[in-house]
Formats: sequence, C-alpha cells, structure tokens
Amino acid sequence: MAVVKMGQIKSTPAKALAYIARPDATSDGLWVSTNAAVIDPGDFKAIARQFADTAERVGVSKPRQGSVLAHHVIQSFDPKDGMTAEQAHRIGVQLAERITGGTHEYMIATHLDKGHVHNHIILNAVNFETGRKFRIQKSTIGGIRDLSDELCVAAGLSVLPKPERATGR
Repeated sequence: MAVVKMGQIKSTPAKALAYIARPDATSDGLWVSTNAAVIDPGDFKAIARQFADTAERVGVSKPRQGSVLAHHVIQSFDPKDGMTAEQAHRIGVQLAERITGGTHEYMIATHLDKGHVHNHIILNAVNFETGRKFRIQKSTIGGIRDLSDELCVAAGLSVLPKPERATGR
C-alpha cells in the first residue's frame, strides 16, 4: 500500500536535491530523473540552479524570507507488494507529472536503501510558464494521495483504505 507524505523546503533546495540523488540510495544514480533542462539528471547542483533561474526568469527576483522554494513529496510502497525499482520509478514519474501538470520542474529519485522501495519527488515551487507558485491547501495532500492511489491501483498494487475524515496530514 502506498503512503504519501509532503513537506516544504524554505532554505536549501540544493541540500534536499543532493540527499535524494545520493548514489548509495539510487544505485549510483540509475533511478534519478528530472524534467529540468539539464544534461545529467543526477546533477543536483545544476537542477538547483535551474530552479533558481526559473524563479528569476519569470519575475521572482528575490524570494521573501521564509518563503517556500520547493516541495518534497515522499511516496512509499508496501514491501509485501513486491515492488521493483523500475516499477516504483515509473509510478513516481507519472505522479510527478500529474502533480505538476508538466509546468513545474522536478527531480525524482527512487531509493532502495531502506527495507522498502520509496520515491522522493522535489518540485520547484515556481511555475516555469506563469511564475505562479504551487500552493498547498488543506486538500492538497489528499489530492496527491488520490493520484498516487489511482496509479497504484492501475499497476495492481494495494492502497490504504480511505480515511473517514481527512485530517490534512
């Protein structure tokens, strides 16, 4: 069963990108992808620069103190499902595309270093077409979970039952 968590990055996207692209967790970068305009998808510094360049290009000259620079989504899978790294990565890329609508840069890394396969998706808060920020509301995590569940069911994986009352977490 897939579980989805989400957090915000307010100060150092490069550190978060470096963490998710670690060679020891991603089979030497084999399971790292991005839609950013960079040559090497594992080059976290180039992707962090691309995130900042996008914000500057679309008119966000200097972010305010404490503003959200990126969002971090973690998608974990149940070990009982027998998930392969390839299958998890494919589902993660589909999830990133569905979350962003193809208008925010992202990096996705599939980690194999724990007892379960899981995806880390970091997406630029700034839309590269309009300059608008990706806003998080109470319903956002539920919407992302629904997208993840839909992709998992299509792949024949188990999902958690719907909560009776959403808590926003």
